[in-house]
This record gives sequence, structure tokens and C-alpha cells, in this order.
Amino acid sequence: MEKIKYAKYTSATVFLLLSLLSPLSAQQIEARLSADTSAIQIGDQVNVSLTVRHAPDIILHWPLLDSFPGFEILSITKVDSSSSPEDPFITQNQRLTLTSFDSGSYRIPAIDVFYFTRSDTSRKATFTNALPLEVHTVAVDTTAEIKPIKDIRGAPLTFREVLPYILVALLVAALVWFVIRRIKRRPKPLPVEKKVILPSIPPHEIAMRKLAVLEEKRLWQKDLIKEYYSELTDIFREYLENKFKINALESTTGEIISSMQLNPVFKPLQLRQLEELLTVSDLVKFAKAKPASGENLEAMEVIRNFVKDTSSVSEKPTQTEPVTDPKL
Repeated sequence: MEKIKYAKYTSATVFLLLSLLSPLSAQQIEARLSADTSAIQIGDQVNVSLTVRHAPDIILHWPLLDSFPGFEILSITKVDSSSSPEDPFITQNQRLTLTSFDSGSYRIPAIDVFYFTRSDTSRKATFTNALPLEVHTVAVDTTAEIKPIKDIRGAPLTFREVLPYILVALLVAALVWFVIRRIKRRPKPLPVEKKVILPSIPPHEIAMRKLAVLEEKRLWQKDLIKEYYSELTDIFREYLENKFKINALESTTGEIISSMQLNPVFKPLQLRQLEELLTVSDLVKFAKAKPASGENLEAMEVIRNFVKDTSSVSEKPTQTEPVTDPKL
């Protein structure tokens, strides 16, 4: 009898253990949907989590979630896995942010989660729960007074928006500064000298002034006879060339007298006196004669009277031909 009782107790114990282990083997994987709220207003957001808890030897095919009826998916996080020494199971989680713009009662359907084990590669599936969500409209008080539409409020300017204008202003300022600096450093043009046009002095006035200066030098009184006659004849030659356009400065005495004879303006007496004066001057230059004091005074008067007598004569050039002096 005791053996029969012992056998009964042993069978009961084994049956109890099997009954306890069978639910555990059935719960090797569990999937569920959850939300941080069950109701939102239009345009608000709700966070929905897909959580799968499974044994370590299970390999998941994570579902691809792209849409739900009545909702738009704004963002999806990466799948996060976690485990702990106290819990032999692995927990994987993914969070979705949803929004809706239509009011009503919605139901996120159950999601299929496929998996297989390392010992059995045949595909199996488990399902999440369905998740009901409510989307409400904004309550409107129909008894309240309708308010006017508010004006559009401008957004404040940021430094990033103002920065391009600041850079353009700095660039323009730098260009203006560069141009001004170049203009200041540019060499100033030299002042244009204004030509003063002096009234031309008639040849006879020039000759009379030079004769007065020569007379004040008192050269012949200082026994500078050669210098006296040289300056006196030069004054006469310059006057003759400037007044009557006769090439007198580079001509000999004979050539000058011959040229003057072709011009009816000159009187025979003037020509004779001038010829004698020029001849004496040539002799003095070669130290072949030394005129007396009276002759020196008379030579000055001959030139002075010639200038006076011919000062009012028209200044017309005469055609002259060089004539060789028969005396030379």
C-alpha cells in the first residue's frame, strides 16, 4: 500500500511540474503596443511604442512601419534593445511619433511580428494588441463674440539674416576708402604756367634804348674805342635787320650798303654817312685807325639820326641780293 501511495504522489508531482512549465514555453515571445495618451486634439502629437520581449534564442524580423489609418508618422526611432541579469529575456523597443488632422475614433491594428529560433529556422509570428486612439476637435464656444483676425506678427531678425547686409556694407566702405586713398595719393598736376604776352617793342625804341645805355658806359672816354664801335655797329645792324629784314648781322659793310641801295626808303646822304661809319668801325677793329673825340660823338649821332628818320617808315621786307664789296 505504501508503494502505491508513493507512486501516486510521484505522478502528481510530475504532472504539476509539467503544467507549470508548459505556460512558460508558450511565453517565449510577447509583443504589445502602448501610447502615452489615449486621446489628443487635432494637430497634437502622440508617442506610440512597439515593445517585443523574447527569449535570447529568438531572432526577430522587425516590422517596417510606414502608415496607420487616420494618422501621419512624424518620426521613428531606432530599435533599442535592453536586458538585465535578473531577467533572462531581451526587450526591444521602437517609438513612433504620430499626429492627426481629422477628428474621430481610430484603432491602430495589431502588428505582425515574425521570428524564428536558432534551433528551428521555420518562420513563426506573434501579434501585438490593437490600440484605440481618440482625436478631438477644439471646443468652440458658439455663444462668444467673433473676434477679428489678428495681424501677422513679424519674426525677429536673427544675426544670421543680418550678416550678409553687414558684409556688403563693409565691402562698400572698403571700396570707397580705397578709391579715396588712391585719389589723394595721385600726383597733383603741375600748375600750368600762364604765358604773359608782352606787347612787342618797336625796333626803333629798342635801338634808342641801347644807344642810351651805350652812351652811359662812356667806353671811348675810357679809351675802349674798339668796344665802343663794335657795340655801336651791332645796334645799327640789329635795327636794320629787325626793321627792314635786311640780313645785316652776318653781312659785310659792302653787302649791307648794297642791300640798302636797293630800297628807295634810304636817302643817299644816309647811305654815305653809314658807309663811312661802318668803314671806320672796320678799321678800328683791326687797329688801323683811332678816331678823334669829335668823330666818336659824330658816329653816335649818325646812328641816332638814322633810327629817328626811319622809325616811321613801313616795315616791308625788300628783296636783297648779296653783293660783293669791290673794296674787299
